[in-house]
Amino acid sequence: MNDRLIDKLSNLELEEKSIRRGLDRYYMDDKARTRMFNRLKDLKKEKEQVKFKLRLERELRNEK
Repeated sequence: MNDRLIDKLSNLELEEKSIRRGLDRYYMDDKARTRMFNRLKDLKKEKEQVKFKLRLERELRNEK
């Protein structure tokens, strides 16, 4: 499970970087920019959840 979470976290980080790069490079209409910023907000929430799961898994493994 740990490998899947690490892979998911790295994919989320890559997606976040690509969205930020795209926002910096290209001018988009307001609707598209809003959609991208909302996706960035969702990515941040997902990253925090995955980090929490990794931390929880590590703590459980250390207790045993």
